[in-house]
Amino acid sequence: MGGTHKMVLSLWADSGEPLPEPAIDKHGLAEVANPSAKVGKFAPADIGAAYEDLLQTGGKKKGADLTSTKPVENAKKTYQRSSKEGAADGMATKMFFAKAPADPSVYALRMADGGVLALFPAAHKQESLLKEPYRSNASLVPSEEQSAFGATRGPLITDMFEGQGMAELTPKSARITAVDFQHVDAR
Repeated sequence: MGGTHKMVLSLWADSGEPLPEPAIDKHGLAEVANPSAKVGKFAPADIGAAYEDLLQTGGKKKGADLTSTKPVENAKKTYQRSSKEGAADGMATKMFFAKAPADPSVYALRMADGGVLALFPAAHKQESLLKEPYRSNASLVPSEEQSAFGATRGPLITDMFEGQGMAELTPKSARITAVDFQHVDAR
């Protein structure tokens, strides 16, 4: 095939599981699926928000219907750890807030078994805020990475993360098989 091609996402499943077999059209190409069409409880375009719910609420809302996988359980543990321990040895809270990804594009392919493989974006902000009793005599100190983004010492540090993920959707389950985030800003 000649022409120009553009790589839009690059992910792999940490579990080592093979990717599901794609459905092939009459031209020998993978069949595209509509990112807005529901497959079971989710459309491919809904998966990023469901994943972010895991970080924000521990999966009490949209994330409740995701199948338990390593990425899902890791996100739930992050929420539990941040809710329990906070930041700065317990002197600060640590909370996550979903935000719109810089590139909202969702890519979806039909699978030979009738399911859909979705490649989705996700993004969140993480806020570390000194608890009230410590604000008059302490400051959060940014890490080297946070400092490189411009974060300064103070009562609040806000980190921004952009990510991408892969999910297998069937009428019975929504399995997130991979996620990858990059730290893109800190203030």
